[in-house]
Amino acid sequence: MRARSGGFFAQILRNILIFCFKIQQEELRPFFSLPKVMDGLFSLAMMPFGIDIDPADGLAPVWNSEVRFYCVKDSIGSPIAYFYFDPYSRPSEKRGGAWMDEVVARSRALSRDGTKARLPISHMVCNQMPPVGIKPSLMTFHEVETVFHEFGHALQHMLAKQDEGLVFGIRGIELDAVELPSQFMEIWCYHRHFSNKSLIFNCH
Repeated sequence: MRARSGGFFAQILRNILIFCFKIQQEELRPFFSLPKVMDGLFSLAMMPFGIDIDPADGLAPVWNSEVRFYCVKDSIGSPIAYFYFDPYSRPSEKRGGAWMDEVVARSRALSRDGTKARLPISHMVCNQMPPVGIKPSLMTFHEVETVFHEFGHALQHMLAKQDEGLVFGIRGIELDAVELPSQFMEIWCYHRHFSNKSLIFNCH
């Protein structure tokens, strides 16, 4: 199968699950907890990109106690970017849907010492069901795809090497190419490595 055919066959698999096995999105929640999905996503990101993602909570201020802060490191352990992840629904203060945007771009001109470039920071916002008591947030497979989608946009912003902030990362991308990194990451939802790391069978 050609790599570019992944999206086509992914849709066929969705249709088989829905129409042949009568599996609905809500029935898949017990198999995907948000912590496990994120562990699988971060582990998967090491394969094609050679990066490590570590929690960095407390290193930067957050706008809500549910928001996580992460550090992205290269293969030798040096920080190259940071990102916020705001995963849970809060209808009184957040609109619906999911999105990614930049906080700051990589920039040498705006660095503190004028030598090392200022590192990029992005944020990812989703509207997952919050955890209940000691039970983690459980996700539909569509929500898993959404996290991968937004993470693809975030990677485009965080892994770019350009030091000029005005043309860095997600800035200046042609409209017909802006969704390429996000669609690329969605296909990895079906990769065996992610499935092995992320599936939890906590049916009771």
